[in-house]
Amino acid sequence: MILNFPRPAPDRGTRHLSANLPHLNRLRAFEAVARLGSLSLAGAELSVSGSAVGRQMKELEGELGVPVVERDGRGIRLTDEGRDLFAHLEPAFDIISSAFESARREPGRSRLTVRTPPVFATAWLFNRLPRYYERAPDVDLVVTDLNFEELPSARAADVMIDYGDFSEDTNDIAEKLTDEAVFPVCVPSMCPKDGDLSRLTLLHRHSFPSRYGFPDWPGFLDTVGRQVPDPNAGPRVAGGLILEAARVGHG
Repeated sequence: MILNFPRPAPDRGTRHLSANLPHLNRLRAFEAVARLGSLSLAGAELSVSGSAVGRQMKELEGELGVPVVERDGRGIRLTDEGRDLFAHLEPAFDIISSAFESARREPGRSRLTVRTPPVFATAWLFNRLPRYYERAPDVDLVVTDLNFEELPSARAADVMIDYGDFSEDTNDIAEKLTDEAVFPVCVPSMCPKDGDLSRLTLLHRHSFPSRYGFPDWPGFLDTVGRQVPDPNAGPRVAGGLILEAARVGHG
């Protein structure tokens, strides 16, 4: 595991971001419509009429030059362009909300945001948090999920805990935190007494990026000198859910 301290973003000088942004009220209206699937429900949330939200949609589409919503019976559905816009707006609004909460928090308190794989948080980090709170009672800790599918440049946090060796050239400051011991796990009732894995279902991590060089079943079986008919066969489970799948006996 690697403890990674991202460097601050470079100074962008006098670049005016507002020149490239549409009216924020239109974006708020679109986000509410996309999330709720209704002009009237979006209007109720924003304390305006549904027709006012409809006008905001038309004005936004005029700025974009493409439709972002279309009628679906009595409801509303997103176009392909609308889905793409919503996928980018949702995390952007989360960041704005987090920045606002950070700005208005109790004076004199600091905040430390840590991004970490969920499995590492539950198996290692959470057990050590009481000591952290004792040493830094005035620093609020925020622990967020780090998905393996994310690209390194997409991460935003004060500290990130991740897999890898980080020996390549990087703009970040990385320190080795601990080694990983890798071994297969299953519920005791599934464990073959003769060690024959060929009769068991193998669980695989879904979409595990190759940049980590993390062990997989073919590599593990080759290392320990075991063989199964097809080491790549079996369900693929995302993220930390794979341990839960093993815990309830799926493989």
